Amino acid sequence: MYKRQILERLRKIKGEKDCGLPIAASQSRSNPLSQFFLKPTCVILLAFSVGCILRFSPIAEGFQYFSYAFPFLFGHSDPGDEVTILYMDAESHKVLEQPWDSHWDRALHGRLIEELMNKGAKAVVFDILFETPARPETESKFIESIRQHGNVVVGAKYRSRPLNEGMVSHSVVLPYDNLRSVASWGVVELAQENGRAWKRLTSTTEVPSLAGRSAEIAGFGGDGVSDLQQYLNYYGRPGSIRHYSYQWALQDEGIPNDAIRDKVIFVGGMSQAGFTGGRLTDDFKTPYTFATGLRSPGVEVNAVSFLNLIHDESLRRPRVLLDCLSLLIFAASFSVVIGRVSNQGAFLAAVVVGVGAFIVELLFRHWLHFWLPWGAAIAGIPVIVIGKLLLAGGRMPELILQVESRPQETLVPDIPGYRIHPRSIGSGGYGTVWLGQDRAEGYRAIKVVERGRFGSRDRLFEREFEAIRRYSKKQISHPSLIQILHLDFLEKETGFFYVMPIADDIRNGSDIHAQTYHAKTLARILERNGDLDLFRWIETSEKLIEALAVMHQNGLIHRDIKPDNVLFVEGRPCIADIGIAVTTAGSLEEQTAVGSAIYMPQDGIGLASGDVYAMGKMLSECFPRGASQALLLDNSEASLISELDAMLEKATCSSAAERFQNGQEFLAVFQSIREKLPLQKSIQSGRTE
Repeated sequence: MYKRQILERLRKIKGEKDCGLPIAASQSRSNPLSQFFLKPTCVILLAFSVGCILRFSPIAEGFQYFSYAFPFLFGHSDPGDEVTILYMDAESHKVLEQPWDSHWDRALHGRLIEELMNKGAKAVVFDILFETPARPETESKFIESIRQHGNVVVGAKYRSRPLNEGMVSHSVVLPYDNLRSVASWGVVELAQENGRAWKRLTSTTEVPSLAGRSAEIAGFGGDGVSDLQQYLNYYGRPGSIRHYSYQWALQDEGIPNDAIRDKVIFVGGMSQAGFTGGRLTDDFKTPYTFATGLRSPGVEVNAVSFLNLIHDESLRRPRVLLDCLSLLIFAASFSVVIGRVSNQGAFLAAVVVGVGAFIVELLFRHWLHFWLPWGAAIAGIPVIVIGKLLLAGGRMPELILQVESRPQETLVPDIPGYRIHPRSIGSGGYGTVWLGQDRAEGYRAIKVVERGRFGSRDRLFEREFEAIRRYSKKQISHPSLIQILHLDFLEKETGFFYVMPIADDIRNGSDIHAQTYHAKTLARILERNGDLDLFRWIETSEKLIEALAVMHQNGLIHRDIKPDNVLFVEGRPCIADIGIAVTTAGSLEEQTAVGSAIYMPQDGIGLASGDVYAMGKMLSECFPRGASQALLLDNSEASLISELDAMLEKATCSSAAERFQNGQEFLAVFQSIREKLPLQKSIQSGRTE
């Protein structure tokens, strides 16, 4: 009797029809949204809808590219033996004494054709647009060599012209008439969104592709007209196809005969920075650019397209109906799995299904040369998991609850004289940066380095403190070197902190709002713009190289120069994060591989020349790419580009002995070039940050 009264009382309190039911179950019965997510059919429709949006929506182009590109990072394939690339690189420019700002001597191209054909080449393909004739004395040699040997293909390209109301007209820019009378031609590969090369250009009934015409001339069969979009199937990171310098082909025994005989020879440009790309030549982002930062010269992309064609290895995307069917099958499979597991196992199920989808994608690529919308399918997983957990009346897994409820591992520090805002504004391997505010000076950046983060490696903690102490003690004064305003230990010497000027906000400049603040760094500017315009690059480079020269002059080596460590303070670039700096007379232990791998040289680690390499590498990344700088320079000034290129090439030389030995040497060469630029042009700028 007493037990029944208790049950009745509980029913009234809980509002449940049956107190024997768990609370979650009674909620799910009364919640229509819960019922929606618990029905397998609705789960399928939701996952299918999310996948379709990301698969077919134009705004999801970047997500689709990710689905295409990401699997390339997990392997490479053999490009075969049919192609050799000859690069018109910096070495060839120098040895053959060819200009940077005008046509190469076409008599050289004629001589190259003779050399290659006499050694048994199947065909010679120029990824070059010969739009106008050259001087008659050089032109006749070029034309006669093609007429005598045949099997030469030259480039054409599409040119776009904007019309009214957002319309764009496309026309084909062809080689000049006399050249078309003796040589075949084809349209070169095009960069798509954001400079990416992924959609392979195929021939039409009127306009052949360069790859298709080359395959036809070399006897492999033409590029059949197809209504199914094809995609480039890259064989590896840039440089994976056999290649040589152009000038070697003109030397006796410069290139082995077996690299020429019965081969199709592709000829085209390469920037002075090699596969880092971007200057004085066309170059493209490939699936490997995201992970390596390397771009492919246009001639290599055309060679990949040619090899895809003759090996029938181009990637294809299923037709719309098959694409939809694959998304539907995936959604149905996942709904069955998610319906049979507990809330605790939902996340594990999501990981297993996602990995399984990716493995299926790799198999389809390898065996059938199809790429499936695996990214669009996987994107539906978190939506369904969250819906199951939050709307089906279930509880979040204990692991998630623990992460959300436990206190932050990084506690807001207590810094005397400053009010510290609870949101950190940056962190690294050795410390956390906080936004501090005092009444007199306003906002400051305060980096806190805690001894406990180093564990048993107390020596690293001492080294970090000693680097900061050494830097602040020398009292180096330069507007582009971050200043240490105060250095002190935390309470009970559990760590130390140092105070610096606050960097500008990426959106609001010097107008700092603590809740939305994000430091303006060179890395964030490059993410937004891709590079700097030419004159802003010159201005920024000069200040940073000056700062590096001052550091070296005062006996300090930075060891971690990179875009993330360049802050803008009151509009001026400043080298920051000097926590691993050492003296030029540092011990052998200090001259070790500390820093960011992509900016570390193979030779000269821990030396001033290593800083020079990192600075040159960073400035190469933000150098204006393509032909954009040509719009800002008169013809008489175009040679400055080649001088800047040569300077950066020397700074990033793999051999420390051939590099600038310190910032002072680097600065002297830069300023000698800078002086040639008219003063009034240095204040022009075509783009804001």
